[in-house]
Amino acid sequence: MINNSQKGVSLYYAVLIMSLSLGVALGLNTIAIQSLKITRKVEKSPPALYAADTGIERSLYELSVTGNWNKGEEHEINLDGSKYQVEIIEPGNSNCPADVIYCIRSIGFHEDTRRAIRVVR
Repeated sequence: MINNSQKGVSLYYAVLIMSLSLGVALGLNTIAIQSLKITRKVEKSPPALYAADTGIERSLYELSVTGNWNKGEEHEINLDGSKYQVEIIEPGNSNCPADVIYCIRSIGFHEDTRRAIRVVR
């Protein structure tokens, strides 16, 4: 014979197990979504880095061939909408040591991703 105090215990356990299962599923879903966001950002990183490298190379080329620095110039390049911005920093200013010839800082942009390279000589 079943006591009145035990009615609904199975229903309580079923709801408890379903709630725990839902919590685990939502937690795993959150982790999966965050991983996808990180993966998308990793795909955008190389074009931004290549754009920054292009800025450094162009500045070094202009220095060696023309002697012209074009300070603070920004250029569009053909890497799926990537661009770069180059800044020539005088020695002793803005984290450029005083005992060097020059510092070149190039920032590459691709969509919402930025990557920077700094060359000190």
